[in-house]
Amino acid sequence: MSRDELEGIVTTCLKQAEMTITDAASQEISRISKGLPHYSHLLGLHSSLLAVKDGYRNVTGEYVKNSLNIAIENAYQSVQNAYFRATESSQRNAKYKHVLLACALAETNDQGFFSPSDVREPLSRIFKKPTRIENFNRHLKAFCEADSGPVLKVITIRGRPQYRFVNTLMQSYTVIVGLAEGLITESDLQATKDPKEQGRLF
Repeated sequence: MSRDELEGIVTTCLKQAEMTITDAASQEISRISKGLPHYSHLLGLHSSLLAVKDGYRNVTGEYVKNSLNIAIENAYQSVQNAYFRATESSQRNAKYKHVLLACALAETNDQGFFSPSDVREPLSRIFKKPTRIENFNRHLKAFCEADSGPVLKVITIRGRPQYRFVNTLMQSYTVIVGLAEGLITESDLQATKDPKEQGRLF
């Protein structure tokens, strides 16, 4: 779904409950949702419940931020388990969480595929320094193996690998975890382009 459609879902649901949401909060939910209404409903629900708990009927960005951990806890168990398997490592500096997050932020084609070069820019933003493909190529391969999920599917086009999330719910879940754990900020999310919106910034 487009971002406008996702924002419309949240606005309409809140209107029925005689509540409102700020433009910034609505846009943040649609950015995180990555085209999936499931996460728009999930974040809209829990951010509005937090607002009501505080005695307010207007959802702001702060309530969206505070709803992230609740959304993580209420995500499908299969998604939680797959994320854990993909990112868990005995090595403290393995950076699987960071690379998977960069994959979730990478620009994709119409079929949802992205190349290693598409991962490089968001990963450089996450690490706050330039990153080379050879530094994370092994992570991409690991994400395609059974031991790590797999969470990514790979195909080869003209000798070049193209990757896509096996479960589209994992993409948004990874972004939510990244925001909740401080691996990225709202500014990092805004710097990512959405190809479905013809270059509209997130």
